[in-house]
Amino acid sequence: MEKKTNKHGVETKVFGYARVSTEDQNLDLQIRALKDYGCEQIFQEKRSAYGVKRRQLEILKLHLQEGDTLVVWKLDRLGRSVAELIELMAYFEKWEVNFVSLQDSIDTRTAMGKFMFHLLASLAQLERDLTAERTKAGMDAARKRGWHPGPPTLVQRLEKDDPKKLKALRKDLADPVMTWRKLHKKYGYAVATLRRHFEGERKAFLADMAVRDEFDGENSE
Repeated sequence: MEKKTNKHGVETKVFGYARVSTEDQNLDLQIRALKDYGCEQIFQEKRSAYGVKRRQLEILKLHLQEGDTLVVWKLDRLGRSVAELIELMAYFEKWEVNFVSLQDSIDTRTAMGKFMFHLLASLAQLERDLTAERTKAGMDAARKRGWHPGPPTLVQRLEKDDPKKLKALRKDLADPVMTWRKLHKKYGYAVATLRRHFEGERKAFLADMAVRDEFDGENSE
Protein backbone atom coordinates (compact mmCIF):
# COMPACT_ATOMS: atom_id res chain seq x y z
CA MET A 1 0.00 0.00 0.00
CA GLU A 2 1.29 3.40 -0.97
CA LYS A 3 2.63 5.46 1.91
CA LYS A 4 0.79 8.70 2.57
CA THR A 5 1.42 11.71 4.75
CA ASN A 6 -0.94 14.05 6.57
CA LYS A 7 -1.02 17.82 6.09
CA HIS A 8 1.86 18.16 8.55
CA GLY A 9 4.06 15.90 6.45
CA VAL A 10 3.90 13.04 8.96
CA GLU A 11 3.60 9.56 7.48
CA THR A 12 0.17 8.05 8.15
CA LYS A 13 -0.42 4.44 9.14
CA VAL A 14 -3.13 1.83 8.84
CA PHE A 15 -3.97 0.13 12.13
CA GLY A 16 -6.16 -2.89 12.70
CA TYR A 17 -8.19 -3.78 15.76
CA ALA A 18 -9.49 -7.27 16.51
CA ARG A 19 -11.52 -8.43 19.49
CA VAL A 20 -12.81 -11.83 20.51
CA SER A 21 -16.49 -12.37 21.16
CA THR A 22 -18.27 -14.63 23.62
CA GLU A 23 -19.16 -16.97 20.75
CA ASP A 24 -15.82 -16.82 18.95
CA GLN A 25 -12.60 -16.72 20.97
CA ASN A 26 -10.45 -17.17 17.83
CA LEU A 27 -9.04 -14.05 16.15
CA ASP A 28 -7.56 -15.79 13.09
CA LEU A 29 -10.34 -14.77 10.68
CA GLN A 30 -10.25 -11.14 11.75
CA ILE A 31 -6.45 -10.90 11.69
CA ARG A 32 -6.21 -12.49 8.24
CA ALA A 33 -8.75 -10.02 6.82
CA LEU A 34 -6.97 -7.06 8.46
CA LYS A 35 -3.60 -8.16 7.08
CA ASP A 36 -5.09 -8.64 3.62
CA TYR A 37 -6.38 -5.06 3.78
CA GLY A 38 -2.87 -3.82 4.51
CA CYS A 39 -2.86 -3.10 8.24
CA GLU A 40 0.68 -2.41 9.42
CA GLN A 41 -0.05 -3.06 13.09
CA ILE A 42 -2.92 -4.99 14.63
CA PHE A 43 -4.04 -4.60 18.21
CA GLN A 44 -5.64 -7.75 19.56
CA GLU A 45 -8.17 -7.77 22.38
CA LYS A 46 -8.18 -11.33 23.71
CA ARG A 47 -10.61 -10.78 26.59
CA SER A 48 -14.28 -10.10 26.01
CA ALA A 49 -16.61 -9.45 28.91
CA TYR A 50 -19.04 -6.68 29.68
CA GLY A 51 -17.46 -4.18 32.04
CA VAL A 52 -13.88 -5.29 31.29
CA LYS A 53 -11.75 -2.34 30.20
CA ARG A 54 -10.31 -2.89 26.73
CA ARG A 55 -6.67 -2.19 27.30
CA GLN A 56 -5.59 -2.74 23.70
CA LEU A 57 -8.17 -0.29 22.38
CA GLU A 58 -6.93 2.39 24.79
CA ILE A 59 -3.32 1.76 23.69
CA LEU A 60 -4.41 1.92 20.05
CA LYS A 61 -6.05 5.31 20.59
CA LEU A 62 -2.74 6.64 21.91
CA HIS A 63 -1.03 5.59 18.67
CA LEU A 64 -3.60 7.18 16.35
CA GLN A 65 -2.78 10.53 14.81
CA GLU A 66 -4.27 12.74 12.15
CA GLY A 67 -4.65 10.97 8.79
CA ASP A 68 -4.26 7.44 10.17
CA THR A 69 -6.80 4.76 9.32
CA LEU A 70 -8.34 2.28 11.74
CA VAL A 71 -9.74 -0.93 10.30
CA VAL A 72 -11.99 -3.49 11.96
CA TRP A 73 -13.62 -6.71 10.71
CA LYS A 74 -17.12 -5.63 11.82
CA LEU A 75 -18.60 -2.72 13.76
CA ASP A 76 -19.50 -4.94 16.71
CA ARG A 77 -15.80 -5.74 17.17
CA LEU A 78 -15.16 -2.07 17.91
CA GLY A 79 -18.09 -1.18 20.16
CA ARG A 80 -20.50 -3.15 22.32
CA SER A 81 -23.38 -0.71 21.83
CA VAL A 82 -24.51 1.97 19.41
CA ALA A 83 -23.77 4.64 22.00
CA GLU A 84 -20.21 3.36 22.45
CA LEU A 85 -19.68 3.23 18.70
CA ILE A 86 -20.85 6.81 18.30
CA GLU A 87 -18.53 7.94 21.07
CA LEU A 88 -15.58 6.28 19.32
CA MET A 89 -16.61 7.61 15.91
CA ALA A 90 -16.79 11.12 17.35
CA TYR A 91 -13.28 10.61 18.75
CA PHE A 92 -11.97 9.54 15.34
CA GLU A 93 -13.68 12.45 13.60
CA LYS A 94 -12.28 14.93 16.13
CA TRP A 95 -8.73 13.70 15.54
CA GLU A 96 -9.29 13.27 11.77
CA VAL A 97 -8.74 9.52 11.86
CA ASN A 98 -10.27 7.49 9.03
CA PHE A 99 -12.40 4.46 9.89
CA VAL A 100 -13.05 1.30 7.89
CA SER A 101 -15.35 -1.61 8.74
CA LEU A 102 -14.75 -4.41 6.26
CA GLN A 103 -18.00 -6.36 6.61
CA ASP A 104 -20.23 -3.28 6.91
CA SER A 105 -18.87 -1.51 3.82
CA ILE A 106 -18.06 1.61 5.84
CA ASP A 107 -15.11 3.76 4.84
CA THR A 108 -15.27 7.33 6.10
CA ARG A 109 -12.89 8.42 3.32
CA THR A 110 -15.73 7.90 0.82
CA ALA A 111 -19.03 9.73 0.39
CA MET A 112 -21.03 6.58 1.11
CA GLY A 113 -18.91 5.83 4.15
CA LYS A 114 -19.53 9.30 5.54
CA PHE A 115 -23.24 8.85 4.85
CA MET A 116 -23.26 5.58 6.78
CA PHE A 117 -21.42 7.25 9.64
CA HIS A 118 -23.93 10.09 9.87
CA LEU A 119 -26.82 7.62 9.55
CA LEU A 120 -25.42 5.70 12.48
CA ALA A 121 -25.04 8.94 14.42
CA SER A 122 -28.66 9.87 13.65
CA LEU A 123 -29.90 6.47 14.83
CA ALA A 124 -27.93 6.85 18.03
CA GLN A 125 -29.40 10.30 18.62
CA LEU A 126 -32.87 8.89 17.98
CA GLU A 127 -32.18 6.14 20.52
CA ARG A 128 -31.09 8.72 23.11
CA ASP A 129 -34.15 10.91 22.44
CA LEU A 130 -36.54 7.97 22.73
CA THR A 131 -34.88 6.85 25.95
CA ALA A 132 -35.16 10.37 27.36
CA GLU A 133 -38.85 10.54 26.37
CA ARG A 134 -39.58 7.14 27.97
CA THR A 135 -37.75 8.18 31.14
CA LYS A 136 -39.66 11.48 31.33
CA ALA A 137 -42.98 9.74 30.72
CA GLY A 138 -42.20 7.18 33.42
CA MET A 139 -41.25 9.89 35.92
CA ASP A 140 -44.37 11.94 35.11
CA ALA A 141 -46.54 8.87 35.67
CA ALA A 142 -44.75 8.13 38.93
CA ARG A 143 -45.22 11.72 40.14
CA LYS A 144 -48.96 11.43 39.48
CA ARG A 145 -48.94 8.36 41.74
CA GLY A 146 -47.29 10.44 44.47
CA TRP A 147 -43.63 9.55 43.88
CA HIS A 148 -41.05 12.32 43.92
CA PRO A 149 -37.39 11.99 42.90
CA GLY A 150 -34.72 12.28 45.55
CA PRO A 151 -34.81 11.39 49.23
CA PRO A 152 -38.23 11.25 50.96
CA THR A 153 -39.55 14.55 52.28
CA LEU A 154 -40.31 15.15 55.95
CA VAL A 155 -44.01 14.72 55.20
CA GLN A 156 -43.37 11.39 53.46
CA ARG A 157 -41.23 10.15 56.35
CA LEU A 158 -43.87 11.10 58.90
CA GLU A 159 -46.65 9.57 56.82
CA LYS A 160 -44.72 6.31 56.84
CA ASP A 161 -43.14 6.27 60.31
CA ASP A 162 -45.33 8.43 62.57
CA PRO A 163 -48.69 9.43 61.10
CA LYS A 164 -50.01 10.46 64.55
CA LYS A 165 -47.20 12.98 64.91
CA LEU A 166 -47.94 14.34 61.44
CA LYS A 167 -51.62 14.72 62.34
CA ALA A 168 -50.73 16.62 65.52
CA LEU A 169 -48.27 18.81 63.68
CA ARG A 170 -50.83 19.71 61.05
CA LYS A 171 -53.34 20.56 63.78
CA ASP A 172 -50.80 22.95 65.32
CA LEU A 173 -50.02 24.44 61.90
CA ALA A 174 -53.64 25.56 61.71
CA ASP A 175 -53.33 27.35 65.05
CA PRO A 176 -52.33 31.03 64.48
CA VAL A 177 -50.91 31.17 68.01
CA MET A 178 -48.29 28.50 67.19
CA THR A 179 -45.28 30.29 65.75
CA TRP A 180 -42.57 28.47 63.80
CA ARG A 181 -40.30 28.73 66.83
CA LYS A 182 -42.92 27.16 69.08
CA LEU A 183 -43.36 24.35 66.55
CA HIS A 184 -39.59 23.88 66.55
CA LYS A 185 -39.49 23.56 70.34
CA LYS A 186 -42.44 21.17 70.39
CA TYR A 187 -41.44 18.83 67.56
CA GLY A 188 -37.67 19.23 67.41
CA TYR A 189 -37.39 20.12 63.72
CA ALA A 190 -35.41 23.18 62.63
CA VAL A 191 -37.48 26.24 61.75
CA ALA A 192 -36.03 26.23 58.20
CA THR A 193 -37.03 22.56 57.77
CA LEU A 194 -40.56 23.17 59.01
CA ARG A 195 -41.01 26.17 56.73
CA ARG A 196 -39.59 24.35 53.73
CA HIS A 197 -42.00 21.43 54.09
CA PHE A 198 -45.07 23.02 55.65
CA GLU A 199 -45.20 26.73 54.84
CA GLY A 200 -47.50 26.16 51.87
CA GLU A 201 -49.84 24.06 53.98
CA ARG A 202 -49.87 26.61 56.80
CA LYS A 203 -50.70 29.48 54.47
CA ALA A 204 -53.57 27.43 53.05
CA PHE A 205 -54.84 26.59 56.55
CA LEU A 206 -54.75 30.21 57.69
CA ALA A 207 -56.27 31.53 54.46
CA ASP A 208 -59.12 29.02 54.80
CA MET A 209 -59.58 30.08 58.42
CA ALA A 210 -59.75 33.75 57.39
CA VAL A 211 -62.42 32.96 54.80
CA ARG A 212 -64.47 31.03 57.35
CA ASP A 213 -64.18 33.85 59.91
CA GLU A 214 -65.30 36.37 57.31
CA PHE A 215 -68.23 34.16 56.32
CA ASP A 216 -69.25 33.64 59.96
CA GLY A 217 -69.02 37.41 60.57
CA GLU A 218 -71.34 38.16 57.64
CA ASN A 219 -73.88 35.59 58.84
CA SER A 220 -73.91 37.04 62.35
CA GLU A 221 -74.81 40.52 61.15
